[in-house]
Parts: sequence; structure tokens; C-alpha cells
Amino acid sequence: MRLPLLLTASALFALGACQRGQPDSERDPTTEAAPAASPQQLAAQFEPVMRGVWVRQDYLAALARTQSPYQAAAQATDVVAMGISMVPPLGRSVPVDAVLNNHEGYDLNLRLQPGRTPTALPTSHVNPDQQERSAYELAYYLGPTDTTLRLNRYGASQTLRDAVRYQRVRRRYDRNAEQDHVPEVLLSTVRGLLFAGRYAATDSSGRTAAAELTADGQVRGLGPLRRYEPNLDFVVTLANDRDNMRVQAGKHARTMTYHLHGDTLRLYAARIVQTPEPQLLQGKLHYTLVRQR
Repeated sequence: MRLPLLLTASALFALGACQRGQPDSERDPTTEAAPAASPQQLAAQFEPVMRGVWVRQDYLAALARTQSPYQAAAQATDVVAMGISMVPPLGRSVPVDAVLNNHEGYDLNLRLQPGRTPTALPTSHVNPDQQERSAYELAYYLGPTDTTLRLNRYGASQTLRDAVRYQRVRRRYDRNAEQDHVPEVLLSTVRGLLFAGRYAATDSSGRTAAAELTADGQVRGLGPLRRYEPNLDFVVTLANDRDNMRVQAGKHARTMTYHLHGDTLRLYAARIVQTPEPQLLQGKLHYTLVRQR
């Protein structure tokens, strides 16, 4: 009964000697973890792909479909838009300027550490409306024609619960430049999508003129009107329960309601009444604008 034990010990000795004689490159790779990428290495990977201003795809699609920021407001939830730039000096995270619910500015951080997938970075995002404890990661996806971002939400069991897709609307982005302020870029994007263009305009007296609305908010050819700003924030709906915009005429600004259908934009007078809660009422038609193709 002792001979098998001697043979076993000899075999083990030989096996150990064989393993000691192997070069490191030939040993079992599963026993040695690859070194984690540094924050600088991760920034070099993600910056060219993620740089720019991004807006929720479903919100942009709803705007294009309904031609109405009020009707599209159901998709303007949580993080609606964000601006990303990973320029030195870098720490262990990157600040991201964001718009929350089309209602307020919001600061979140991208952590420069590996995510659950090779194209993802963890974030500091917390959604107070989400009851389940969740972790969020921002990942990029390279498609055949464009790149999208997805804000992936992982539940307490570390499984993917849902993902929100984002479309890049501007590649150039400098978080310190006033013209790149994310709420302004979002507003310009909506103006460009729905309003910007040349129109044949008719006022309430039947006078006609050539008019133009620009993506940066300028108005030309509509009497005293010089600027316009469509409202995108419908979190509070008191006296704000229909599409409306602020228009500037000289030093004076006022609210007008509007209806956009196809190529025709109609601008109306508006007033707020108490019945008993404040309501925004649509008044007299002031301008009818027909887009010129």
C-alpha cells in the first residue's frame, strides 16, 4: 500500500519541477489579471467618440413626429441632453453638463474607470424617480453610419434594466464657452428641427411679407419681432398647457401661442386668466407663415 504513495509523491515532484521551468508566457493566463487602464488611457479611448453635445433620440423623434414640444414633453424626462469633453487636466472623473427634464441644469460625472463593457464608463447619475437601487453607465455604440450613446441602467441584481439612447447634435463642444452652453444648444437644435427656414408670411391685416426664423433665435420680416424662444419646459403646466414661445419686440417681450402643422406655422396672441387656476388662453391669430421650399 506504500508503493502508490511513493509514486504519487514522485509524480507531484516532477509536475512541480515542470511548472517551475515554464516561462511566464506559457503559464495559465486565467491566474493573472491584466492591469487596469489608467484614467488617461480611458480618456484617450473615449474622448474622440463621446465628445460633443448629445440629445435623447426618442425626444428628437417625438418632436419630428408631433411638431410640438408640448406633445413631445413625455419623452423629455431624466437626462435629456448632455455635453461631454475630456480635455486635460484630468482627474479620476470628468464633469458632464446636462439638462434634466428640460427643467434645470444638472451636473453628473463620468468616472474614468472600466465599466461593465469595454465601451462603457460608470457615472454618478441618480434618478430620484427610480425606486429600485440602480447604477448607471454611459456606453458608446459604433453603428455603420453613426455613433450613439446609451445611458444603461443596472438594477440591484446587476442586470441591465433599460437603456436610453442619445444622438449627437453637435461635435464641437467647449464647456467653458457660452455658445456651447448645453441648454442653449438644445434650444438651437429644436429651433433648427421645427422652425428655422424662410416663410411667406401674412399678418392679421392681410399684409404679406417674406420672413425668416433662424436656429439661433432671430426673426426677420415679422414687423417688430426680433427674437423668438419656444418653450421646452412643461414640468409645470399651470398657464403652460399648450405650445408657446417668448418673442422679443424691441425692449418688450411677450408670450405667444402657436400651432405648427406641416409647412404652416400660426402665431397667436396669448393671455393668462385665473379660472380659478392660471390658464394660458389662445387669442387672435397674428401671423400665418408658410415655409418656402
